[in-house]
Amino acid sequence: MPILLMLAAAAATAAPDHLRPARSSPPEMAAFAMARVCLPMVRDGAAFETLVRDAGSPWKAEPGAYALNGTTPNIVQPRGQGCYFRIDRGDPDRMRGAVVDAVTAAGAGPRDGKSFDSGPAGGGPLRQEAHCLTAANGAGVPLALLISRKVSGRGPALQASIFTDARRCAP
Repeated sequence: MPILLMLAAAAATAAPDHLRPARSSPPEMAAFAMARVCLPMVRDGAAFETLVRDAGSPWKAEPGAYALNGTTPNIVQPRGQGCYFRIDRGDPDRMRGAVVDAVTAAGAGPRDGKSFDSGPAGGGPLRQEAHCLTAANGAGVPLALLISRKVSGRGPALQASIFTDARRCAP
């Protein structure tokens, strides 16, 4: 049951210090990846390699991607100025909630009037939503969160990205 985590961030309340991948459910792993790796990297400018190492027992899964050891494998990976993760198995709605809760708990929740949800995508395999967040990076560039949940068919149960977006998320 691979859980691939690549880019996202969240808060200490959503991913407490004692939470480690080896003891985590898919929603907890999603919150952990967001709070402990993705958000600190994108918002605070923390070094990805350091965040992954500090998250616990990483091993290199592929160039630029790291797996955090747990009950199911998962991978976290930087992408440009952002961070992306995916989780192959689990309840997509519960994982989505965990990601949004983690971002909100970190003081970076979705801004009113700056969100989009595709709905169930007309029976397609994914439901996508994008949120402009209340936080910015150190240079003041607003952050955005993109979440894709599996509705049907094959593919990851959840994918999430956090990145800077000055054009669409300007206040």
